[in-house]
Amino acid sequence: MCLSGQKIHKNMVETYPTSSRREDIIGLIVDLNTGRLEFMRNGLSLGIAYENVKGPISPCVSLLKG
Repeated sequence: MCLSGQKIHKNMVETYPTSSRREDIIGLIVDLNTGRLEFMRNGLSLGIAYENVKGPISPCVSLLKG
């Protein structure tokens, strides 16, 4: 969730680096060869969000106005 800087998977909420702001550009890298999913903000990695990722996947980003 961009506003709060959290990640959610299977109803488990965890802190994930920092919140984002209006005009930030959010990117996603999914590497199913290594099983890693990583988010980026303004071209900079926010770190590995998930490991052991297997397809098929359905990533979701919340862009709620706060």
